[in-house]
Amino acid sequence: LQWGAMLGETVREVRRQKGWSIEQLSKSSGVPGRLIREIENQSPYYVPSEANTILLGEALRIPVGLLLGQRERLFERV
Repeated sequence: LQWGAMLGETVREVRRQKGWSIEQLSKSSGVPGRLIREIENQSPYYVPSEANTILLGEALRIPVGLLLGQRERLFERV
């Protein structure tokens, strides 16, 4: 996992490493699949909430601080 990666890249990469579909990640994290798609497709108009970012980190077992740092950079771009 790289600090410089974008949030969507990290979520997609780890989800694929686990062999999970977006639906499986949605079920285990509680984050709606359509929002996971927005994150993974790096929609320029959508920044996930802190709560959803934390839920995804916990479901994927990614350090939450890493994802929150990547989320902050999305805010800077928007």
